[in-house]
Amino acid sequence: MPTRPPRRRRVEIYFVLYLAALVLLMPDGVRDKDAVSADVSTVRIDLQPERVRLLYDVVRDSGSSYIVRQADTMNVIRYSGNVRDIRLQAEIEDVETGARTQIDEASPADGLFWLVHDAARGAARFRWRPSALDPTDRTFRVRLTATAVPADDPLGSTQVRGTTEFVLAMAVEQRQTETVVRVESRVDTVVLREQALNQGQTFGTFWVAPARERIVDLPGRRWTNRLSFGGADVSRDLSSLPKVTASGSDGRAAQGVGVRTDDDGASILVEGISPTSGTLTVDVSAVRRDGRAAQTRFVVESTPLTALSVPVVMYPGIEYVLTTRLPDLPGSDVRAAVREGQIWRVQPTNAETVRFTPVAADTGKTVYLERYIDQQRVSQDAIRISSFDPPEIVDVRPYADGGKKLVVVRFFGGKENRPELQILEGNIGAVQKLHGNLAPASPGQRPTVTWTEQFVVTPKDAAKPFAFRIAARDKRGAVSRPWAEDR
Repeated sequence: MPTRPPRRRRVEIYFVLYLAALVLLMPDGVRDKDAVSADVSTVRIDLQPERVRLLYDVVRDSGSSYIVRQADTMNVIRYSGNVRDIRLQAEIEDVETGARTQIDEASPADGLFWLVHDAARGAARFRWRPSALDPTDRTFRVRLTATAVPADDPLGSTQVRGTTEFVLAMAVEQRQTETVVRVESRVDTVVLREQALNQGQTFGTFWVAPARERIVDLPGRRWTNRLSFGGADVSRDLSSLPKVTASGSDGRAAQGVGVRTDDDGASILVEGISPTSGTLTVDVSAVRRDGRAAQTRFVVESTPLTALSVPVVMYPGIEYVLTTRLPDLPGSDVRAAVREGQIWRVQPTNAETVRFTPVAADTGKTVYLERYIDQQRVSQDAIRISSFDPPEIVDVRPYADGGKKLVVVRFFGGKENRPELQILEGNIGAVQKLHGNLAPASPGQRPTVTWTEQFVVTPKDAAKPFAFRIAARDKRGAVSRPWAEDR
């Protein structure tokens, strides 16, 4: 009987067709996230301010009146890029104090600085109110940052960022005049023109400027100057760090000028040492990665620290007015203080004088008049607090017709410490104090702590030699050494 062939398993053709239909109906897979990131990695947002520097120029007289000669109160910053969901914020730094203020589009418009986003025109309006500040020379550095999502990123998982910087400056000229009146400028020359959002990749105008155009410091002190850039984000748009060259009479200081990126990675600093004397000129050259170059310059001047004239010794209960002679260093915090150990006896101040009155408990202590620049001590003068010396008899000489004698006593402290004359022994019948003859012992002494007092002594018996021993005793009870007169 012939062998029967094995039976084949039947596959339903309809099931195969069903599977094929399911595959065809499946939607296209979502693009890989890395692919999306690659597509938007080249997207950028560029910011271009109308002005590099906004100036508030004031003329002020010796009183409280002043004229505003120029008032740049608004800057227009245009942005471009293939982006959406743009958010703006600004950080304003006081160059002198280092204080920083942050604002954004939601910040109220009644502050010193505020920001308005005009998305329809692809621009931001930055405004400041310098008239609310005291008229004094000062500089602010503004860093405007824009964050956005690339328009081709449907998930919004990628964010791009752009920055630009500009400077706010208040310049005050002191003028002696009686006719200065206050005039507030009402017109700003910046006009926000109609502009459609440019979706192309453009850098715009490229510029670089120092935060301080003139640095004044003591010889040998380290200085730092921050650079501001327009038309370039320093974290990505510069071909390399800017090149700096310095020239001046101090070759060592010129060779020591360098440039580096700040710790935040978004700023570039130029730093060096002040010259021993004279001026150092620093030239900065930066190149953007598209080949466009920008240059700027600033100067570093050295000024000597004036020596102080302070008393070597102070006495309790006497008020001393000490002249600080603080140097004029724009952009630096310069202060003077009186210190005892770790205690401030006079808090740090930028005043031209400080007042200090030792007390009796300070006797035997040493205090220090110190000067600081940016919290670094640059001078120290020691002052010893001493108890008052006892009075002393400095002279005895004939008085008037020769039958009497004049006794001159020097004493220390205030007038309330005037001494009395004590007769220890001898031929003295009467003692008269010449109240009108009280006088400072040293006319140029400030404050006056040394005085002279005069007494007239009369013999008890004119027939006998005018010999005696006397001493002076002040109100504190201190007694002088005895004085002996033998004729």
